[in-house]
Amino acid sequence: MAIVLATGTQQTVSATALNPLAPVVASYLAQKDDPGETIFSNIVTALDQPNKLRFSVSPVADVFKNAEATALAGQRVDGLNILCQVTEVWKVYDGADNSVQPYYLPVSAHQVLKIPIDANVTDAVVAALMTRLTGATLHGAVLTLQGGIGPLMHGVTRLF
Repeated sequence: MAIVLATGTQQTVSATALNPLAPVVASYLAQKDDPGETIFSNIVTALDQPNKLRFSVSPVADVFKNAEATALAGQRVDGLNILCQVTEVWKVYDGADNSVQPYYLPVSAHQVLKIPIDANVTDAVVAALMTRLTGATLHGAVLTLQGGIGPLMHGVTRLF
């Protein structure tokens, strides 16, 4: 049995670099485009395997609420939630035996960034935060991304 990912774009992971999935003009079109939210639908994927990308930005009234920090008097407390989401349907089939009926697996992944609106919060600082988030899965470069996800899929959260 094998999983087929029909996305219409190259999505590979090598030991040296991640090839990010980005909306490719030939593959993705905006299905929904509202202020603060855009959903791209893959138009070249198999019809039985929908694939979508969602991006949204929404205001946060108080980034300090439920946080381990307290705002100074007069400090700005508002911020933004930034969501990036991928939803896919994976097809599982037996390439050697066409008599075995394929089945499907719905999957999704998302990251949400909650950031304060402050002059010191730049795209470079947020990019470093995202790198640390991914790096947390790598457990301090001891594992590969695949090696880090494997234990988590088995419920193991303490690896070091």
